[in-house]
Amino acid sequence: MRILLISGDHPRHRYLLDDIIKDGKNKVVVLQMEREQLVPSSEFIKNPELKKIFDRHFKERFDLEKNVFGSDSVAERYESKDHTYLTKIYQGDLNNPSTKDTIRRLGKFDVAITMGPLILDNEFIKLLPINHFNIHLGLSPWYRGSATLLWPTYNLEPWKCGVTLHRINPETDAGEIFHQTTVELEIEDGCQDTAIRAIRNSKTGIQNLFEEMTQGKEIRAIKQPFYGRTHLSSQIRPEHLWDIYVLRKNKTVKL
Repeated sequence: MRILLISGDHPRHRYLLDDIIKDGKNKVVVLQMEREQLVPSSEFIKNPELKKIFDRHFKERFDLEKNVFGSDSVAERYESKDHTYLTKIYQGDLNNPSTKDTIRRLGKFDVAITMGPLILDNEFIKLLPINHFNIHLGLSPWYRGSATLLWPTYNLEPWKCGVTLHRINPETDAGEIFHQTTVELEIEDGCQDTAIRAIRNSKTGIQNLFEEMTQGKEIRAIKQPFYGRTHLSSQIRPEHLWDIYVLRKNKTVKL
């Protein structure tokens, strides 16, 4: 069995792919794409109080995710394994001819899984096997795009914090849905708690879908019933965090 994984380089990406990679029985080819920093710089923020909130949010996210997901990327944990072939690429290189040539050179794959890369173009999608799916950390079609585990909290819809497994197409997180996982809310939850629990809850569904694909089962997928909003990384601003942490004291569920 030959498996293609196109993954981001954050520990949460590796955490959800661990069970698929670590088995050792299959040949796993990984394209690991560089993603944004887990703790970005706040130097662009002029307001000192807003700067503190921004730093707090990303530092808390880093610490809490490290406790749950560890600190290793896919490359840091699996690069030296005999059954894993790993190539690192930059964000802008994903759809480059050289990357596609690498996929062609490595031969045919039985299953492909993407998680955390940018959108694949039509030419790249045609290189994927029939059995493939994307892991989207967000509940499509309501939340597509970026920061889709944070936006539900900001929008006072924390119950829409979840993970979607869907077919890959040229649109953002818009393919037919195989499976979705939501989150059990707890009264004292902050925005990080719901996000991390949603990720953890999705691990079993990912493994089950992968196993069904490797067994050649016909898996039903449903078309997304409407076109929800696609959130861009450029749309989130520090002021959104002010609402969550200052106005609501990071207690959106309780409110």
